[in-house]
Parts: sequence; C-alpha cells; structure tokens
Amino acid sequence: MTKTVLISLIGFVAILLTSAAPSAAQSAADEAAIRQIDQMWDEAWNRHDPKALASLLAEDADFVNVTGTWYKGRPAFERLMTATHQDGIFRDSMRRTLETDGRSAGTRTVTESPASRATAS
Repeated sequence: MTKTVLISLIGFVAILLTSAAPSAAQSAADEAAIRQIDQMWDEAWNRHDPKALASLLAEDADFVNVTGTWYKGRPAFERLMTATHQDGIFRDSMRRTLETDGRSAGTRTVTESPASRATAS
C-alpha cells in the first residue's frame, strides 16, 4: 500500500509541475507583451503624458518613489506624474529602455538616465 501511495503521489506532483509550467509559446507571448509595455511606457514618458503613463498601471497599483513616498492607486500615480512631468524634475527628461529580461521569475528593465548619458560622454 505504501508503494502505491508513493507512486500515486509522485505521479500527482509530476502532473502539477508540468501543468503549471508555461509553454514556450506562452513564455514568448508574455515576453512580447512585457516588451510592448516597456515601449508604451517609454513613448508616454517621452511625450510627458501622465494619463498615458497611469493607464499602464492597474487601478489599485502601489508606487513607492526613491524617497519612500507611497502613492496608492492609479489616480495618485497620475497626479505624481503630472507634477513631475509638467513643472517638475522630469519635464525635460527622456527615457529609453535598453534591455528587458523576462526570462526570470520577475522582469528587470534597464533604462538610460540623464546621469548615465553624462558619464558615458
């Protein structure tokens, strides 16, 4: 009986693992979608369009800036982007995604900042 239970358990775990793993097509589609969002983000940023930037977030998104201020929800994020892009520190900024790596559990996006351009020159 123990051998039967063990074999059944191993079979069940194998089924769970294979059904939970994304297919290659799904992974490629996910990565393409991530790249498209990166492109849309860059375009909205470079137009200094707070509404377009905010539209890329979930309605209940949380955003914490580099100073630790917590913005709760899409409307709060849009207000922040309006303030920083119209009269604030980002009004003359440009953003370009250099690399997107969607192969890991999370997604890492590398962008170019004015500081990195200044040090590269």
